[in-house]
This record gives sequence, C-alpha cells and structure tokens, in this order.
Amino acid sequence: MYKLIAGASAAALLGACAATTEPTVADAATQPTVQAASGAEIERLNDFVSVMIDAETLYEQASDLPDNEEGVSMALASIAEDREDQREYLQARIEALGGTADQYGEAVGTTHRVFTQIRSAFSDDSEVAIEEVLRGERYIVTQIGEIMTTGPTDDTAELLASIRSDVMEDIEMLEDLDKVA
Repeated sequence: MYKLIAGASAAALLGACAATTEPTVADAATQPTVQAASGAEIERLNDFVSVMIDAETLYEQASDLPDNEEGVSMALASIAEDREDQREYLQARIEALGGTADQYGEAVGTTHRVFTQIRSAFSDDSEVAIEEVLRGERYIVTQIGEIMTTGPTDDTAELLASIRSDVMEDIEMLEDLDKVA
C-alpha cells in the first residue's frame, strides 16, 4: 500500500511540474517588491523621533504639574507612555532600514518645555498642561503629514498612519478634557 501511495504522489508531482510554465516578465511585475528606504527617509524619521522624544518628555512633565486633577494627570501620563512606545517603534524601524536612530530631542523641544513651565507659573496648571499637550499632538500630526507627502516605504507609511490614528484619538480625548478643566 505504501508503494502505491508513494508512486501516486510522485506521479502527481511530476505532472504538476510538467504543467507549470516558466515565470514571465509580466509575472515578475505583479509580484510584491520590497522597497528600499532612502537616506532621506531615514533622516526624516530621525527628525520625527526627536519630536517624539520631546513630546514624551513634555507630556511626562505636564502630568506632574501640582494642581492637576487626577484624571488629567493619568491621561497625560498615558499619552506620554504611548509616545514612548511609538518612539521605540520608530527607532526600530530606522534601524531596520539600515540607519542609526536618534536618541535625543531637539533644542526647540527644550525651549517649548521651558515656555510651558513659565506659562504654568501664571496660569491654571491643568489647563496649561492640556493645552500644551494638545499643541504637541497637533504638531505630531503635522509632522506625520509632511513625511507622508514624501512617499515613504509602505511599512513606514503604515507605521506612521497607525501613530497618526492614535494621536487623533488622543486629541479628541484632550479636547474633551479641556472643556471640563
């Protein structure tokens, strides 16, 4: 019985090979290709990583402001954690593309944090914290939009679209918090 099954299997395989044609150029054109990232894409992603580092730091600081209501502090801390995770995904993506991921924020981010601290000294800290995080989130959406117009690789575009979706959800939540704060 074993010889019969083995013989039938071998005949089926030989028949399949005989019926298969050589691949053509047209077939190759329809196969998915792996896009190579340009140095410019890696540079843009590194610039965006710096923005995410600054956002993460600002949001952590905003969640610690003294008069924050508990719900506001928890929401801002959660967003900071989300940006940290997303920054790590971006850094891994840069390395997968053959680049070296940035580890530091930008000077503009430091200036923004100092401005926020000065502003909070003269205002309701919870309201300032929400407004500054909202401004940061809107800036992130703008940065993603700019990168998307440059034609990033498919995997990068998918990652950025996912981050943008998360940020947009957080913007809606922050706008709701801002109405009650």
